[in-house]
Amino acid sequence: MRQWLFGRRDRDTVGRQMSPTDGRKSVAKTRKPSSVVVHQAAGSAWSPGMSLLLVGKNRWSATFEVSPSDTQGHTLVALRTLGGAGEIILRDAQTEEQSRLKLTDGSLVFFDEANLEHYRTVGDYWETHWYDFVAENVAVLPFNEPLHIDVGREERKAFDEIAALLTDESVARRRVATANFVLLVSQWLDQSPATADRIDDETACVERAIAEMRANVHEMIGIDRIARAAGASPQALRKLFARIVGLSPKKFYMRLRMNKAYQLLQSGKSVAETSELLGFSSPFHFSRAFRAFHQIPPKTKKGKPPMA
Repeated sequence: MRQWLFGRRDRDTVGRQMSPTDGRKSVAKTRKPSSVVVHQAAGSAWSPGMSLLLVGKNRWSATFEVSPSDTQGHTLVALRTLGGAGEIILRDAQTEEQSRLKLTDGSLVFFDEANLEHYRTVGDYWETHWYDFVAENVAVLPFNEPLHIDVGREERKAFDEIAALLTDESVARRRVATANFVLLVSQWLDQSPATADRIDDETACVERAIAEMRANVHEMIGIDRIARAAGASPQALRKLFARIVGLSPKKFYMRLRMNKAYQLLQSGKSVAETSELLGFSSPFHFSRAFRAFHQIPPKTKKGKPPMA
């Protein structure tokens, strides 16, 4: 069994192999020990409304079986099955009602980790992506209801990008990891026929606005154009972003552009080239915006930025 975890945990777990009783899961019983490598973020990845704590890439063998002996608060989990099959048993702490969920290739389930009683491989193997997060408003999420959404190459790429951002020392980039996870969740819900009716017009409006921002990350477009693409007035869009995303459209758009700027600089582009590619009026104005966001000058091309 291979299990790779990326995220925020105790500093003394960094860079070493962990026993089954270390880290995120305390194991009461297991038929096969787990080998775990933890990659820790330098601090919080909190973005208003949500924080992504940890992501895991796992391939569990046929004999894998775990019963957590305790949990760490009410952390929420998005569990994605990429291949094979597994089973989780959830128990409602108030009603004591037990739910047994079988998860197969393409399954997605959201649940409260405090309710996780048991999980195991069914068949030869179970390959998953595991996301730990906390959120202030989770009304739109279909908890304890397995969904089926095909796993594509773009989703696997998105996971790798989120993991890289989450382990970065820059708090701004860790927050981008959370923002990207929020977008991934929105895409899941939008693709699932079982939850299509849960996505109301307001959520769809925000998604259209974000799609317009992503399509125009190389130039600075105004709120009026973004609002038109979203099908809302600028004032209504600002209110929706504040309530659903936790940021103004302007701040969210700046995050996308500054993350793209960092990627361009890391790829070897000069400050002047990056400024021009992103549509800034001058390298001076670009440098000022970059420093304000990343807390480092844009000439820093190699390595990770210091903690912001």
